Amino acid sequence: MRKLSVVVLGLVLMAMAIPALAQGNDARIQKLETSLQQMQAELAALKAQQQKSVSEDEVQEIVSKVVKEEGAGIPEWTKNLFNFKGDLRYRHEQRDNDSATDDRRRDSVRGRVTIFGRVNEETDLIMRITSGTETLTGEFADKSAEIDQMYVDWHPGSLDKIPFLGTGVEMLENRSPWYLPGQKGTHILAGKIPFPFYSPVNSTLLFDGQNLEGAAATVKHEYSDSLTVFGTGGAFWVDEQAAAADASLFGFQTGATIQKPVEGMDEIKYATIAAGWFNYGNIESGPVTLTSNSVNGAGSHSEDFDLLTFSGEIGIPMCNLPVIGYGEYVWNTAATTPWDKGYLAGVSIGTIANTGDWQFTYNFRDIEKDATVDAFNVGFGQGTDTKGHNFTLNYRLAKNVTLGATYYNGDKQTALREEKFDMLQLDLVFKF
Repeated sequence: MRKLSVVVLGLVLMAMAIPALAQGNDARIQKLETSLQQMQAELAALKAQQQKSVSEDEVQEIVSKVVKEEGAGIPEWTKNLFNFKGDLRYRHEQRDNDSATDDRRRDSVRGRVTIFGRVNEETDLIMRITSGTETLTGEFADKSAEIDQMYVDWHPGSLDKIPFLGTGVEMLENRSPWYLPGQKGTHILAGKIPFPFYSPVNSTLLFDGQNLEGAAATVKHEYSDSLTVFGTGGAFWVDEQAAAADASLFGFQTGATIQKPVEGMDEIKYATIAAGWFNYGNIESGPVTLTSNSVNGAGSHSEDFDLLTFSGEIGIPMCNLPVIGYGEYVWNTAATTPWDKGYLAGVSIGTIANTGDWQFTYNFRDIEKDATVDAFNVGFGQGTDTKGHNFTLNYRLAKNVTLGATYYNGDKQTALREEKFDMLQLDLVFKF
């Protein structure tokens, strides 16, 4: 009887526990379902994000492919339709001339921007805007700007990015040896153009970086790996007159470069020589500015100028440095005075291609009174009838930043006596 009572009591207790157990399981199931729904939502979000990322990658891949396929047929010359470069120079200058009562000290700035525009694969337009050398004075007045280069460069058959390099101030300041092998072809320049003739290193015997006005053609041809020939011819307006004969300049020059690699070095040994003829028309008795040439009773040029020139340089690496010896000679064959010759000789050591590089340049010049047109020869600021020394040291401070010092020392012959002069220039140049 007792066992039966125990069994009955157990069955009653189990019957009472089943509803509570069922109720607990429902709660747990509900909680699990809620968690499952949250996980499913998160999974759906991750799948959507993954699909979105894949779609963006696919779109980018499709766009890149289309651009590549479409660009395959675009001519190379159209990829550089516009370009520009520029520089800014800050200069401190000191002058000491016997003719001046006091020494002169001044600071100046010069800014230049050159714009290159591509017309087609054979034609470029170039314009350079410059402030010129502006003295820091004038009670804080604004400085002026002008255009000193404005020309077209037609180079048939050439696909070079930048037109004819290494001319004018570009060559004088950067010593860019455009006449060496590596840049060939024909360039026809018209307008206000950079000086297109070869001039060794930084020689200013004939011209002091003037930009000529007229037209010129330059030709360069490599006959072999060691021999390159070049030539330049041009006709230029010196001064146009409404009621008188125009002053003009016709120039022709031809030369050659022989080079040979140096075993075990990146440098080369080379020699360049050139001969030129520069004929000035109607310059005597004309309005062209003069400071030192012989004059007539009216104060104009009394001499004609037909200049025969010889130029050259030899480059030989020494102690892992490029060393260049150079020279230039001019003879005014049309002069009737005995002062008809001039020459320059010098040496250049080093280069300023990289940060920390330095370059030293020295030359001596002797320019007689009527050797060349003094209006275009102002390297010392003294014109012709001058002889003296020029020392220059440049140092590359950083990329596109150069510090330079130039010292001139010489003698200037005047109507009364020979005067001594000294000039020191310190330059800080930034380029972009």
